[in-house]
Amino acid sequence: MDVVPRLAAGAYPLLVFAVCRRGVMEADAWGLAILYLALSLPLAFLALWVAGALAGKRISLKVPIFVLLMLGTGGAVWLFALQLRGHYQWFFLIQDSAFFVLLAYYFAASLRAGREPLCTFFARHVHRTLSPELLKYTRFLTKVWVLFFVSTGCISWLLFFFASNAVWAFYTNLLVPVLVVIVFVVENASRRFVLPPADRVGLLGTYRALRTGGLAGAMRSSAPQSETVSPMDSIAPSVQEVAKTCDVLVIGGGPAGTTAASLLREMGYHVVLLEKCHHPRFHIGESLLPANLPLFEKLGVAKQVEALGMPKLAAEFVSPWHDHQQEFRFADGWNKSLPSAYQVERSKFDFVLIKNARDKGVEVLEGCEVQSVDLHRSDGMAEVQARTDAGQSMVWHTRFIADASGRSTFLSSKLQLKERSRDHNSVAIYAHFVGAERRQGAAEGNISLFWFDHGWFWYIPLRGGATSVGMVTWPYFVKTRGERSLSDFFKDGIASCAPLSARLKDAHMAIDVTATGNFSYSSRRAYGKNYLLLGDAFAFVDPMFSSGVWLAMNSGDQAAKTIETCFKQPAKAGAALRAFDRMMRKGPREYSWFIHRITHPTLRDMFMRPSEKLRMKEALLSLLAGDIFGTTPIWRSIALFKSAYYLVSVTELGRTYVAWRRRHFDIRRDQAVEASVTSV
Repeated sequence: MDVVPRLAAGAYPLLVFAVCRRGVMEADAWGLAILYLALSLPLAFLALWVAGALAGKRISLKVPIFVLLMLGTGGAVWLFALQLRGHYQWFFLIQDSAFFVLLAYYFAASLRAGREPLCTFFARHVHRTLSPELLKYTRFLTKVWVLFFVSTGCISWLLFFFASNAVWAFYTNLLVPVLVVIVFVVENASRRFVLPPADRVGLLGTYRALRTGGLAGAMRSSAPQSETVSPMDSIAPSVQEVAKTCDVLVIGGGPAGTTAASLLREMGYHVVLLEKCHHPRFHIGESLLPANLPLFEKLGVAKQVEALGMPKLAAEFVSPWHDHQQEFRFADGWNKSLPSAYQVERSKFDFVLIKNARDKGVEVLEGCEVQSVDLHRSDGMAEVQARTDAGQSMVWHTRFIADASGRSTFLSSKLQLKERSRDHNSVAIYAHFVGAERRQGAAEGNISLFWFDHGWFWYIPLRGGATSVGMVTWPYFVKTRGERSLSDFFKDGIASCAPLSARLKDAHMAIDVTATGNFSYSSRRAYGKNYLLLGDAFAFVDPMFSSGVWLAMNSGDQAAKTIETCFKQPAKAGAALRAFDRMMRKGPREYSWFIHRITHPTLRDMFMRPSEKLRMKEALLSLLAGDIFGTTPIWRSIALFKSAYYLVSVTELGRTYVAWRRRHFDIRRDQAVEASVTSV
């Protein structure tokens, strides 16, 4: 964010207004000269913009819009000069209000997704490295300043109309500056109570930091500072390695990374993929969505996936609070071209994808973990340092980085972009079973989801006889484990869900029980000028709707297109990166709405008795199939579905309140539970 030019652009309307006021109120030669100058400056800017456009330079359309606004401001003052001269106090009110609107706008705009809050921006220059506590505090502080500026402006208008001019002038000219100082002092004092000692810097320390670095310099250099990943001490090689070069370096060899790497290689780019593990390796997330299938065709792996996958035609929901089971057949969805998907063993599936990338010419290095990244070399390249599991250090210089590191969130964590979700917090405990009961015929591979008192279970039949079973539950329930082994705790959880227990009565575990944190998170942005965050490296949501692999592979597909645009059409790079960011937010946002409410009795009833009216069931099926990025017109029906949920929730206000209190209790964080589970 380049704050100085933005503030200058925002202050220019006030300057025009001020000089126009002088021209109107003092209609002398100097006043008129100033007025004409104020009106001519925007025309000069417009002429420069046209000249630049004709010269083929990249110029934002914001320039002519800004110029038109300036001309409109000056022209309005000129046209209403006589009226304004009789009510000169309006000049002062508008100037005063515009000042607070401007400040409130810039502080509020910095809170938008993908941007850095202004208070966080200033804190980064003072502290260099920000702790999670300080990031949360500075975001909250930015909201406080927005509220202060808005309320101050509103009070100013109230006093102007309902109090005397003297009272209004006293408030704006004398009291407001005092209030600003009071807010600074109170905020500085509150740091002692809400921040750890290492994050506390007083007003004097802040002044010294800004004075040493220079405030304007800080603003100009903010982006490089916030996107530089400092090398770790452990990776400095004893002998300097000769850096290799490539067009794109992909971090991570899962579905997102291999998809992006394969497609970029087909476009003719030199692609390097670094994967810290060796394939095949175990991974959960075995259920795919119908929307995956066209992408398999595009990658050329459709036959291989079909050979290893178990056909999945529907999703079955089982509720102990209902006397029936509800089946959602994908063929009944809005888009009839997406009738089925597959259940796959991820070790085999991921191996197919990474082998496909290698066969296409991607330089794949397994057992090679990225240690550090420098995104801002003077030559415009990014530097990546990595180390193999044999201890060899490697250095790469690349034009672009695609971070598909999964839940390791390499760049998002290092750049302090990662934000833990406060709306969801669960733990997954899972294993594979052999001998589990399956449906007959074509329904054999259908996924089943079982609700129980403390969360839900997945039940995924795999080819070869194994069945993946997982319990997704809340931290409070995990704490009831006590001295029981994880395996016994898992078995007891299954026993509490009668329909699931019946299907596993003759089954035995084929692998050890494992626990992992399903702690949802997202990143403040999905891109920089030379990097993208893909799949779980950007965001992770609860796996209830099996969306993980689809969102990952789709992000890899879109990343390849975005990177090619950045390489071949630099003038469109900014728009392409922002479009990628919007796309990355869309998937987690759409699925999270349902995930955060899936244990609510109202939504549970709507899933167990889906309405055919206004094509709501068809739209819901298309969403479950992953058809959320195409042109299928499901969103009006989805909006109606959500409206029906809110309407029923209001009519059942007592039940809704109890459910809200219960969920608030369910998602409470517990440090002991989080320390006891691993992330995979």
